[in-house]
Amino acid sequence: REDPGRTVYEAALRLLKYSPRSKKTLKDALAARGFAREHIADSVERLCREGLLNDRLLMYNFCRYLATKKYFGPLRIKRELYRKFDASDADLFFTPSTEDIDFEGLAVKFARRYPGREKEFIIRALKNRGYEYSHIKAALASAYQGGLPQENPDD
Repeated sequence: REDPGRTVYEAALRLLKYSPRSKKTLKDALAARGFAREHIADSVERLCREGLLNDRLLMYNFCRYLATKKYFGPLRIKRELYRKFDASDADLFFTPSTEDIDFEGLAVKFARRYPGREKEFIIRALKNRGYEYSHIKAALASAYQGGLPQENPDD
């Protein structure tokens, strides 16, 4: 008879072979396949001990990807972290994962990608990507040399 713990562990390895996953997404995927919670927890703990599952490194790389490739700001990145990782881990590792990202510079770079667009488009796009007011203000000042329009973009 086959050991159910071993089966869960092997299924987890197969999932990790195709793409890196957080503990949360791996647990969810294994639960969706009908494995018992206690076997899932044991397998995830074993993968962490063996260094095959590292949420901190994955979160660091995920933050970098979202910031530099998708031009997401800190608010949107944090929202994505909550979706993909355990909330306690997202809170714990958000600041160390993003402290050296120049969000203001990324906002400016994003705004310069759309030279002919009106300011309202840039404001809306940056707000939707989770940039803070100071980042938006810097982006507009750099891209338009006129700064913000009269109304506050947070309205």
